[in-house]
Amino acid sequence: MPKILLKPKPNFDLLRKNPRPVLLELKETKINVEVEIETKAPNSAKTDRWTKVAEGEMERYREIVEDTVEKVVTKWDVVDKATKLPMSKSEREKQAKDLITSVNNACASMEAAIEKAVKEQIKREAQGDKNLLEARIAVAVKGTFKIIAIGKDVAELAVSGGANVKAWYSLAKDIYTLAKLINDQCKDEPALRDDLLKAIGTYCSTKQRRFDEAQKAADWKAQAKLKIKEIWTSQKSLAAKCETQRKSYRNEVTVLIQHVDKLGGKRDDLQVEMKKTAKLDAEGIKAGKKLVDLGSSVKSMNTLILKSQAFVDDMAFLLTENGIEVDDRTAMQKLKALDDLGSIKTAAKEIYTAATDLQTIIEAIKG
Repeated sequence: MPKILLKPKPNFDLLRKNPRPVLLELKETKINVEVEIETKAPNSAKTDRWTKVAEGEMERYREIVEDTVEKVVTKWDVVDKATKLPMSKSEREKQAKDLITSVNNACASMEAAIEKAVKEQIKREAQGDKNLLEARIAVAVKGTFKIIAIGKDVAELAVSGGANVKAWYSLAKDIYTLAKLINDQCKDEPALRDDLLKAIGTYCSTKQRRFDEAQKAADWKAQAKLKIKEIWTSQKSLAAKCETQRKSYRNEVTVLIQHVDKLGGKRDDLQVEMKKTAKLDAEGIKAGKKLVDLGSSVKSMNTLILKSQAFVDDMAFLLTENGIEVDDRTAMQKLKALDDLGSIKTAAKEIYTAATDLQTIIEAIKG
C-alpha cells in the first residue's frame, strides 16, 4: 500500500507567549509532527481531513501546556510576606526542569492522541470506502521543549553591591521626558488622521464619479489620454489639498519615529545598567517588569507606525496625474484600513504610563 506523510502545522509553537519574560527564558518551544499513513487510494480531500483532525489534537495539547506553564511561573515573582523576597533562584530552576519533563511527557501523550484521533476518523470514513479498512498509522513528534529560569537579568536588580542607582535614575528621567513628548504629540493624532481621511475620501469619490462618467463615452478608448488629462485638471486642486494633509501626517509620523527611537535607546541603556548587578529584591522586580512593559508598548507603537507609513506612501501616487487611472474603490479600502488602525494615541498613553511608573519605582529605590 502507498504511504503518505502528513505534516500538520509545521513549527508548531507549544508556548506562544512568555508569561513571565523577566524571570523565564524560552529556549525551545516549537515542534514538528509527522503522521505517516499507509493506505490504499489516498487523495487530497481525505488527507486534508486527517490533517485537520491531527491539528485539533495539537491545539488541545498546546492549551494544556500553556495553562500548566502559566500556573507554575506566576508564583515565581510573588513576594513572601515573611522574607520580603520572591522565590529563590534555585527553586525556580528546579521548577523549570520539572516543567520541561512534564511538557515533554505531554508531547509523548500527544503522539498517541493524534494517532487515536486519526484512526477514528479513518474508521468512520471506512464505512463508505473499503480501501481504508487496512490503513496503518504512525505518529512522531520531533523536537524537545526547553525553558530556563533566568539568573542574572533585569529581574535581578539591587540597591547595593555596586549598582549605579544614580545612573538608573538619570536614564529613567530621560525615558519619562521622551515618553511625555510622544504622549503629547499623539494627543492630536486622531484629529490629524481624520482630516487626512476626509480630504482623500472627498477626492477619491469625486474622481471616481468623473472617471466612471468618462468611461461611458463611446469614444473613451480612443480619447483615453485626453479624458484622463481633463479629469486630472478638474481634480488637481482637490489633490493639492490632500497632498498638504498627507505631508502633514507623514511629518508627524517621522517626528514620532525619532522620539520612539530615542526612547528605545535609553531603555536599552537602562537595561544594561540594571544587568550589572545580580541581587533580587521586590523593588527590583517591579522596575524590571515596567522595563518589559515599556518594551512591549514600544513594539505596539511600531506596528501602528509601519501601517501609517505604508498608507501615506501608497497615497502619494494616488494624488498625481498618473494616479487618475487607479481604481478608487481600492483606495477607499485602504482608507478604511487606516481608519481601523486603532489608536496611536492609546499606544502613546501606554508608553507614558510605563515610563512614569518606572521613574517612580527607581526614584523610590534611589531614596
